[in-house]
Amino acid sequence: MKNMKKIISLLLVIVMAVGVLALTGCSGKKDPAELFINAFNTYNDAIKKHDLYKIATEALKGGSLTVGLETTAEDEELKVNGTLYFDETGKAISLKADAAMGENQFDAAFLLNNEKLVIGSSLLGNAYGIDISKAKENFPTSLFGTKGLNMMGLTEEDEQEILKAFDELNAAFNKEQKDVDLYALYTEALKKHADFTLEEKATYKINEEDVKSNIVTAALTKADIKAIMNDIVTGADLQDTLKDLLDTYNESAKAEAEMWGETAITYASLNDIVDEMLEGKNEEDVVLTIKLALDTKHDAIMAMELNADKSKLQIILGKDVKKLSNIKFIMTDNEEVSELNITIKDEPARYAIEMLDKELNGLTIVVDRAHKECTMTPVTKGEPDTDNAVTFGYELSADALKLTFDIEGDKMTLTLKAKDESPIKYTDYKDLLTMSEEDMNKLMEELEPYLQDLMPEEPDYPQYPDFDEDMDMGEDGTESDTDDSAESTEEPTL
Repeated sequence: MKNMKKIISLLLVIVMAVGVLALTGCSGKKDPAELFINAFNTYNDAIKKHDLYKIATEALKGGSLTVGLETTAEDEELKVNGTLYFDETGKAISLKADAAMGENQFDAAFLLNNEKLVIGSSLLGNAYGIDISKAKENFPTSLFGTKGLNMMGLTEEDEQEILKAFDELNAAFNKEQKDVDLYALYTEALKKHADFTLEEKATYKINEEDVKSNIVTAALTKADIKAIMNDIVTGADLQDTLKDLLDTYNESAKAEAEMWGETAITYASLNDIVDEMLEGKNEEDVVLTIKLALDTKHDAIMAMELNADKSKLQIILGKDVKKLSNIKFIMTDNEEVSELNITIKDEPARYAIEMLDKELNGLTIVVDRAHKECTMTPVTKGEPDTDNAVTFGYELSADALKLTFDIEGDKMTLTLKAKDESPIKYTDYKDLLTMSEEDMNKLMEELEPYLQDLMPEEPDYPQYPDFDEDMDMGEDGTESDTDDSAESTEEPTL
């Protein structure tokens, strides 16, 4: 458990570091809280302007993700494509897929929204689905319900679980969706609860050099950590989601503890998790400090330092705040120190990143802008392992990203589009919960040929002789020499 607490504490430190590094800025005021938050905002604004960020965030609000594969199976070319569409309202999701192997072709489409769940294919005469708004009412008397034909052999308890699932699905789709800016929630909560201090024109060591800096520090107590986390959960309206996650975890923890005859550690709230992580700390104890070393001219981040108990993470960006060419991460856990050096070279024809630890082990990433290729190469003791390098093509525009991988002759593509309206509507479909037994039989007849293709072939088992007919077995299970056709009358000779 102590090791687990240490891991969780380190993860908390890294999460805070990522949140803080999303930023760097300038401010005319010397208010420490304003300096701190403005230093965040400059990096955050720059990230939001990048095409990759815009494509990724907008795709979830009306875009799509497509995965394609071209390979060979059973000496025939196989092509598979699948596209997942995201609805801008957040209340619908749809999927279409198609596959071709030789002369055989297959396609299917799926739609789920606040009104219906529908599946269709050109191989079938109709699309089939469920009217979600009436599912709880229709299910019990349907072909699947306990008051209908009960084709699935459900118990009353089974049926109640299914009806509960329909209720939860309806509630999820009909819940008011909030457009939440998690970054804004985080910075607002940090500014509200942390204690900020400022040292102007102080000395801070950057890459072994003493540099004049404005040092602003945010100190967080155990109570502050709880308040920040709860403000974010409440502001993002994630209370129900958090409760479901905790309930799922608690059930799993209880089952595992019961298996080993132990007492399960369960959590009723985020506060319980923080108490477990920071066991032995009082509410007013400072448990985390975040220190920023800002250059005195622009108040931009040159270095950042996070301290939590006996763990420390230092991130050095360098005193040249206008050009980011080297980033150093130094992690100290008790007396154990580890480092990661990141070197960035931004040239017109190529963009290269080298990430190496103290033993010169790591990874290099080279983006060839001219040929639209990216190569990732492992590095061991300073030597590139070109045999295990991975190269993939890319196409990046203002509203789409496409990656192309060639893996031992197999071609795979990933395409993310910021805007892509789903063609799957399904205004007309047959409701499985109001379908007659006759219609269900027709559907099963339509599906039968395809279901048979999916069933594995009966293996050819070896043929063994029938022991009862071909041989007489003795009491001990071995073959008897006795002839069944005639019983011997000779007396035994002594």
